[in-house]
Amino acid sequence: PGSHIHIVSLDFNLSEFSDSSVSEIYMCHVLEHFSYKEGLDLINKLRKKLKPMGILRLSLPDFDKLINIYKLNKNNIKSIKSALMGGQTYELNFHKSMYNKSYLIEVLKEAGFINFIEWNPEKDFGFSIGDFSNATIKTKLKDEDISLNIKAILP
Repeated sequence: PGSHIHIVSLDFNLSEFSDSSVSEIYMCHVLEHFSYKEGLDLINKLRKKLKPMGILRLSLPDFDKLINIYKLNKNNIKSIKSALMGGQTYELNFHKSMYNKSYLIEVLKEAGFINFIEWNPEKDFGFSIGDFSNATIKTKLKDEDISLNIKAILP
């Protein structure tokens, strides 16, 4: 729950919405909690709910950024373990998949999306919305972003 959250649902069936009726869907650090097949199935389900030119806005841990943070932290696995594998503090807090920009775009293309645009919460929303879309991990040099933020358009 949050001020920018309209519906909280654990089953992702989106039965509240007719097909082709939603302008934008936003999921922050959710996709990685599904296997690759489950993730593609979920993206396809979301695609059905979007209107033509609708936006699927995703934020998820970026594998490439995590590798960089791991290296900057002298190969310390502890520095990235939660972002990589989930916090593992309750049943649903485990990651089953990992993406980088090129692989996420490949999956989104397979689901029929076009126009893949990186986004930033401060630029797109005018402020930080307080979720993981702008999460960071500390390194010796600075705090490094961990999230891959991509919005895709449904033709």
